[in-house]
Amino acid sequence: MRFASSRSARPNKNNLAVALQVKINADLTVGGGYNYNIDDYDGAGSLGFNLALSDNDSIAGKLAFFNGDDGTTTGAWDENDYLELGYERKF
Repeated sequence: MRFASSRSARPNKNNLAVALQVKINADLTVGGGYNYNIDDYDGAGSLGFNLALSDNDSIAGKLAFFNGDDGTTTGAWDENDYLELGYERKF
């Protein structure tokens, strides 16, 4: 039996991805990550936090950013950086 290679269909073949999450204390965790496309010189990343206010309440935030030329995958999103904030209440 002969199998065809999926090499040409694989996304992100030449990307470098890094991520780090650090637990500062029992209530606060911070982290971030970045995915860099070596072929197109573009990338996307994020920085975030999660803070427990109590056993039932927490807040979280994330900043996402994109960079690259207009014709690249994440470069097309270059003007679309965003900030998210959230609140969670457990019942």
